[in-house]
Amino acid sequence: MSTDIGFYTDQPADFVNKRLEDIKRKKGDYFIKNYIVYKARPTTEVEKDGLEEDGVDFDPVSDFMLSQNRFSDDFTLLEAIAFIKEEFSGVKIAALYNYETLV
Repeated sequence: MSTDIGFYTDQPADFVNKRLEDIKRKKGDYFIKNYIVYKARPTTEVEKDGLEEDGVDFDPVSDFMLSQNRFSDDFTLLEAIAFIKEEFSGVKIAALYNYETLV
């Protein structure tokens, strides 16, 4: 069973997808073999309503998913989340474990 992390940002999907491509170039092996990063898309109104209840304190514009493809000792899921958040510094971003729990 894979673990999914839903990321939500205050930036449009085009901006996020360009940044995701940069991330894949920096940590290519990890984001190809161990983790799958899906392209960003606009966040729906239904999702926005649920996110407020989950503790997201900004208006998300787009979202993308990180899925753990296989376990990695040398780049853990928490490290992958922290790396993505760092790469999106200056942007409001929230990560939810299995789309339910704020990380």
